[in-house]
Amino acid sequence: MITFLSNNAKAVFISEKGFIHPNFTAHKFAEEIHYKGWASNYLVKQQEIENEHKVSTRRWKVIKCKNCIYVNVLDTFCNDGWCSPIDETGTVPLLRDNHHLSLFGSYKLSKNIKKNVKKMFDFIERSTSTALF
Repeated sequence: MITFLSNNAKAVFISEKGFIHPNFTAHKFAEEIHYKGWASNYLVKQQEIENEHKVSTRRWKVIKCKNCIYVNVLDTFCNDGWCSPIDETGTVPLLRDNHHLSLFGSYKLSKNIKKNVKKMFDFIERSTSTALF
């Protein structure tokens, strides 16, 4: 499939690693805030998430896809080796369950996607000797 896409598309976006949190739901987070006035520490080591993706990461490295642009989703949700399903203020969930983004999580990820879309257009422009527009 990747070979077909690589041969028939100018660029292919691939999400290298997804952000999965084993114990988080926005509902549970909201209940904790409501009943306790605070929420548990939901930080998870980035290495733990990356370990969940070891097999797929190795597969992507073996595949020779000249048109692939790899998007690292963890760049959006992790800092200094730790990942959180809650924003920097500690009040807004970025996930609605253990692996689906909330509306705000999608917005936050869109900045990363936007950066990679620009990278994609630069790649396409370089690979075709004429400008797109």
